[in-house]
Amino acid sequence: MRQPMLLVIAVLLGIFLSGGCKHAGGDSAVSSVMQPTHSKSVRVRIATMNLFLQRSDKNAAASADARLHAFPKALAATHADIIFVQELWSADDRAFFEAAMTSLGYRVVSKDDSSLKRTIATMAGYSGLYSNGLAIFVRLQFAEILGPPRFVEFSDTLNYDNYAHKGVLSTTIRVPGLGTIDLVTTQTSYRNFDRKTGDFTPDGRQVLDDQIRTILTAMDAGTGTLKIFGGDLNTHPFAWQAAKQQFSSSIHSEVYQILLTEGHLADAIELAKTPCWPRCATWSNTKNTQIKRGLKVSGGPDISGYAPDSQIDYVMLKPASRLQSAHSQMILTQPMSLEMQDDNHGAAPPEMLHLSDHFGWLVELELTGGP
Repeated sequence: MRQPMLLVIAVLLGIFLSGGCKHAGGDSAVSSVMQPTHSKSVRVRIATMNLFLQRSDKNAAASADARLHAFPKALAATHADIIFVQELWSADDRAFFEAAMTSLGYRVVSKDDSSLKRTIATMAGYSGLYSNGLAIFVRLQFAEILGPPRFVEFSDTLNYDNYAHKGVLSTTIRVPGLGTIDLVTTQTSYRNFDRKTGDFTPDGRQVLDDQIRTILTAMDAGTGTLKIFGGDLNTHPFAWQAAKQQFSSSIHSEVYQILLTEGHLADAIELAKTPCWPRCATWSNTKNTQIKRGLKVSGGPDISGYAPDSQIDYVMLKPASRLQSAHSQMILTQPMSLEMQDDNHGAAPPEMLHLSDHFGWLVELELTGGP
């Protein structure tokens, strides 16, 4: 009788341990239990990913077709219930991507607008019009989408973003056991990094602050009792110290401070006590092959390629009182062999590259129920 009893115990233990965050091609997941898990809690898996499907960029365009076809299955393999994406720019790419995600069991939330000037895209040999680059995907069995998507445009932008109507995409869903949730995503502008001074340029601070407040306004306009944000904020959680050439360990960046104090948002990645936080570099000059290739192709100090490694992609929520536990890990951190195209759209030798110039996040939250 002893061996069968041991077998039963082993099986039960295996079932218990299998409930954690599955590996999805990234760093190991670590959980931090904030409060005891209640029987009425619901587990939610959330991914956010900047796709870098920017065909007006010579480097991005070279592998865009291969990456477009690889991304849907790679993201679906994370088993995320909610997926936020940014830089899904062209109408053709959007149509393919949304159809692929639909076939993989996801509902699509997007609000298309052909907003990027045709001349900019044509300069890179691509004649298609661009959209706002944002989309949200919700697993079919997970939630009901309530009403049409909402889009709020930023009042001002920086750098090449001036050619697009960038802003905030949001929707409201109803999840059994959790109630209504507002989902919000965006990609903000960025401040340039000056290699000579080793610091971010002072211009653009107010623009970024205003964009963050637009995100908060759009979030609060929703009717959900729980708010979840996933997106690319192009800013590290902590302030850059030029004199030391490193990020502070105690002083928050202005953008992050607004999110915490004015938005009352909780950082799910920080709450998960991910070992690398706050040094988790979703933008990494040292590790990301797309960034390294882009610097060779551009041959110049193009914007963020010389910026320090930093976490610029986030999953945040409020109220934090609904959170019972959190697991977090970076995803799509491994390069893969991609078919390439030359500047004339002809076939070129394959290269080992990452799917994006960003790494993504997968966060698993245990949340208490709501109305």
